[in-house]
Amino acid sequence: SHSILVMKINLLLSCCLGIVNILSAQQTDTRNWPVQTDSAYHFTFKRPPGWELKLPGTNTRFFLTSQKENEQDPFRENVNCMARVIEQAGFKISDAADAIKKSLSEKLQDFKLLKSAYSTWNNSETLVLEYTCTQEADGNTYNIHLLQRMAVVKNTLFTFTYTAEETSYNKFISIVNKVFQSLKIKQ
Repeated sequence: SHSILVMKINLLLSCCLGIVNILSAQQTDTRNWPVQTDSAYHFTFKRPPGWELKLPGTNTRFFLTSQKENEQDPFRENVNCMARVIEQAGFKISDAADAIKKSLSEKLQDFKLLKSAYSTWNNSETLVLEYTCTQEADGNTYNIHLLQRMAVVKNTLFTFTYTAEETSYNKFISIVNKVFQSLKIKQ
């Protein structure tokens, strides 16, 4: 009878884990996410359900904000994409990496660089920066955690930024990575 109880507990645990895996997969499964198109800079991306979309400003091509975590949530985690044409032929993001990091350290309060690396996105060298800082807004001080990916694609500098309160960064990072992975520039 002890072995039957152990089998029932194992079966219950595996069912619970299965449900957790299904719920997690639904949140990051992008097949049903709406596709957005930027006709000025010729790219598409997918928007997670429940995230509010604000469309282009001058340089900002899109701005997505998360749902409120609760009614008292004063900070909405967000993702934005900026695009700017680069006049200099053959410009690579690695040419500007040191200047970008120096500028961030000078302009952001309590700046701390957590990661600086390179990857590839849309067949282009991509600078990946992860850092923290503090920001003040409406009389509150926020501990902010940011992830930025910057790449020059077809003479356009794309900057993709995820901004979160430090305590909520990990809660949304898998969704944010899916948004980034969904960004496709038309060749």
